[in-house]
Amino acid sequence: MLNLIFSLVAGIFLFVPFYLWLNVWWQAFPPAVIGFVAAYFYLVRRTSKQTEALFRDAVQTLEPLQNRPEIASNPDRRNMIIDQSVEKLKAGYDLARWQFFLKAQIDAQIGIILFSVKDDFKEAMPYLERSFPRNWIAQAMLAICHMKRHKPEKMEEAFEKAVSYNKKEDMLWNIYAYCLNKIKKTDRAIEVLGRAQKALPANNVIVENLVALQNNKQMKMKNYGDQWYQFHLEKPPTPKIPTPRFSRR
Repeated sequence: MLNLIFSLVAGIFLFVPFYLWLNVWWQAFPPAVIGFVAAYFYLVRRTSKQTEALFRDAVQTLEPLQNRPEIASNPDRRNMIIDQSVEKLKAGYDLARWQFFLKAQIDAQIGIILFSVKDDFKEAMPYLERSFPRNWIAQAMLAICHMKRHKPEKMEEAFEKAVSYNKKEDMLWNIYAYCLNKIKKTDRAIEVLGRAQKALPANNVIVENLVALQNNKQMKMKNYGDQWYQFHLEKPPTPKIPTPRFSRR
């Protein structure tokens, strides 16, 4: 928001002297527009760099959970590190005044950490509900929260919102179908993968899982690796902390 306001102010400051000099508004307008665009580009880029540094710092805070088993296995130290990461992200709320949708992006990352690393679906849910719609990982986790609460209609609503913004994310379509199959809506899961095949006709994973469901077999998701296990729909082959992988959209 502030980025836009300051850019408009910059444009006005350019428009006024040019108008007073030329005394023709349409000749004063082009330099004002150029000033507005240049200022907005600079301010948005500055906010983007600050946000990337914030997210990077939050993820680095979680590294001991990957590299130090003695910390990962200690619930108190584990939760302390997770809370530290979340607090660092919340500090970014001040940046949200500067750019549209930034708070929703921060909430998405917080929800992802609470869901995938802390395994606290209840705490994660309000953040996931406020997450940016283009962040398909957060939206899929929100849908899974609804599934775990036995609210299939809410689950489908969340998934439909996610795929409407992220039609080219094959894993999202597969997770959607997997959850439908898990709650015994196999016909609906087949329908969803049929839609996914139209959106991504050359995707082998979608085709293989569609054929599997049509033949009353289980879908195969393990090829997605850690990114799959962070959704807590299957347990990883060896105990480890799923690494949250964030969508930048």
